[in-house]
Amino acid sequence: MDITESIGEVLDNYQAEIEELDPEYYTLDNEEAPKPSTQDNDDQDLVPISLLMAKKLNDKQGPFIYRTLFDSGGNAILISKHCLPANAEIFQETSQPFRTAQGTFHPMGFVYLQSVTLPEFSHTRKIERVKAYVFDAPCRYDVIVGRTFMRQCALVLNFANNEMQWFENIIPFRLPEALRDNNVVRQALTINYTIPYQDG
Repeated sequence: MDITESIGEVLDNYQAEIEELDPEYYTLDNEEAPKPSTQDNDDQDLVPISLLMAKKLNDKQGPFIYRTLFDSGGNAILISKHCLPANAEIFQETSQPFRTAQGTFHPMGFVYLQSVTLPEFSHTRKIERVKAYVFDAPCRYDVIVGRTFMRQCALVLNFANNEMQWFENIIPFRLPEALRDNNVVRQALTINYTIPYQDG
């Protein structure tokens, strides 16, 4: 199932809200309020997953939203061919297979994701462009993010507490299939506004 089609209404509402926010842009080298901890769920197989959004894929206008695994066992960003928009160009490049927690993938080429956000952490913190290698193999996630991205973004996976941290923002690990539930996705995209205190 293509998540970009299944949660279209959620995305429309989200896009309308974030247009009012000021972006924070970050540049990466493309070549190479806190939520509670989930320590009580040690008997469950919790994994570091979240949502990744891109305003554009190559020259295709989005937004595009992807169920994403943050994988400390891999080093590149991988994207499933099944998540690409119709007629999206896949740029060719000779590269070695990538090993991840989801298996070994042989890239077909790569695409560029532009104006990338991790909305559960921040709706305004943006990475200008990332290179994502395309794979065509069964996988429960749309995108797999490896160490290079996490290291450059200073994104921390805390397996002791089952949580991820990006600067001051912390989100819990989840069950592997959690993001198949559109209510979970809708909650992840919720924008919490802070209303300034006014005396009198």
